[in-house]
Amino acid sequence: MRKNRVFLALLAGLAMLFLSAPFFGGREFTGMDERTGLVVERYAQEVGVGERPPLINTDRGDLLLFLFALSGLAAGFYLGHQWRDLFGSGKGGFSANPGPERDY
Repeated sequence: MRKNRVFLALLAGLAMLFLSAPFFGGREFTGMDERTGLVVERYAQEVGVGERPPLINTDRGDLLLFLFALSGLAAGFYLGHQWRDLFGSGKGGFSANPGPERDY
């Protein structure tokens, strides 16, 4: 029990240290887009290729949320269909009632 408390206290201390670093660091951290964007833009200007709009613009409305929900729905249907093959059935599996047998 004592080891668990020491471990949790250490974990909480490390979490506070890492989460507070951006607030007390004194400088802003730039993302990878800002650093690599300069290199990519320079080479794009050398070959004469400009910036183009995206093929599917997900910045308008809730299109990105809709696509995310649609992919989650498709993954859920697939996982539900393959449940017995993935996790087993019957006495050794997760489900208590194996249900009807399927012939594939």
